Amino acid sequence: MTPAERAWKLLADHLTPEQRADLATKHYFDVVTSGERRWRVSRKRADFNIQLKSNGRHKELPTNGIGNIIYVNQVICVDISRSYRRGDRLLAQKLALESDELTLLNLANT
Repeated sequence: MTPAERAWKLLADHLTPEQRADLATKHYFDVVTSGERRWRVSRKRADFNIQLKSNGRHKELPTNGIGNIIYVNQVICVDISRSYRRGDRLLAQKLALESDELTLLNLANT
């Protein structure tokens, strides 16, 4: 197994069935934090997380590829070294959001 394949397998092992299905079909998965905020982690933009609004409109992004408009509260940049495999970078973001969202927000965009 190649390093890239191992990275994707490790990521898949840490995703819920719904997250795995979303990643396979939509190229992103959502993470809900302990503070009930929903973040989108995208395979196409592995250095950015998008916090989704649960209600109301703040900012509109272009369609997500399947015709749906995405309503966004904030976008953060998480600069994880590009020397890591993409699957590892997505897993790091997922785990950081789930375990310590506030620290991640403090480090993002700095």
